[in-house]
Amino acid sequence: MQLFKIKGLEEWVKVSPSEILEFPAGYNGRVISLQVNTSERVEIYASDSDDMSNEKLLASADGLFEVNVSSRGTLFVQVRSKGKGTVVFLKTKTADHRVHQINETKFTSIETRRRRNSDVDRMMMLMQLNERRRDETMKAEIDAVRKEAAAVIAAKAAAEEVIEDDAEGGSGTVQEPVSGSSETPSEATGDASASDKNS
Repeated sequence: MQLFKIKGLEEWVKVSPSEILEFPAGYNGRVISLQVNTSERVEIYASDSDDMSNEKLLASADGLFEVNVSSRGTLFVQVRSKGKGTVVFLKTKTADHRVHQINETKFTSIETRRRRNSDVDRMMMLMQLNERRRDETMKAEIDAVRKEAAAVIAAKAAAEEVIEDDAEGGSGTVQEPVSGSSETPSEATGDASASDKNS
């Protein structure tokens, strides 16, 4: 017993035996599937030009059969029959030439969130507190060292300034007379020279 899978009748289209059919293809090409149902034996040819200049024979059969062909460009197909009054019906089914992913990821269930450990959370909090305190202590120590260094530098600069002032003031001093004597330094020098001459 023969089995014919015709399925939906609205998908079948009647064509003339000498009619040229055009099947455009995209950049990635396509696979053209032709299901043919004829009353007599027919021949199916394909070409990449509408004048069928470089045609290729795809199939030669009668009854219900299927032809699959891939093309990277527009494909022209022609059904021919030597008998008169041949009835030809076609059903086209095209598919993309690229390979699709077979195992698709399905998000049908949400993963149960694990319960967090309170002891671990407490440990992490204590670690963060200790780290914060250590940073604050280090910052305070650095600030204290900077202040001490600034005070030392300021004291050193002040001491150098006082020494320079004392050196400039000592170069212009005048000798004071000896207490209990009314002579000036010049008079005392003159008396001393006179006594030397008398002797």
